[in-house]
Amino acid sequence: MNKKNYIILFITIIIYIALFYGLYYVYSYINNFSSRVAEKNKNIETLQIEKDKVDTLKRVLSKDSIEQAKIDSRIVQQKNSFSTLKDLEKISKDMGVFDGQSLGFTKVDNTNGQIIIQISAEQRKDVLLKYIELLENLPYVSHVQDYSFSYIEKTERAKLSLTLIIVEKK
Repeated sequence: MNKKNYIILFITIIIYIALFYGLYYVYSYINNFSSRVAEKNKNIETLQIEKDKVDTLKRVLSKDSIEQAKIDSRIVQQKNSFSTLKDLEKISKDMGVFDGQSLGFTKVDNTNGQIIIQISAEQRKDVLLKYIELLENLPYVSHVQDYSFSYIEKTERAKLSLTLIIVEKK
């Protein structure tokens, strides 16, 4: 082979290396760009979902909305607090959780727009579980917090202690 062929071969190899490097660079750039576009699209979707949630909350919380009226109807009015406690007492007696002599509400506190009721009861475990389920599904804005079971030896009975928090509107 003569010197001219070596030069042509060398130039051809340089062109192929440059072409390969150029294609690799373009591929990397496109891959990186498409990843960034996918990430931006995902961010746009997330923002759209959040915007929809905010719009829903605005609609629900507007003063004249049907949803707000439903929420307000489930919040205990301060003037109805006593009747709410009477309803709880009736539910408890109907379930057989309280014997009718001791109410079982050891602490009733009314602070910060909440009625906080400490309830203690003794009954079969299945009855107490149904009782907790009833308390969780009361027709007011409320939740059960900090409940515990302890079993009474040699019986099928259990002791329940829980805190019920009911939202109150002044």
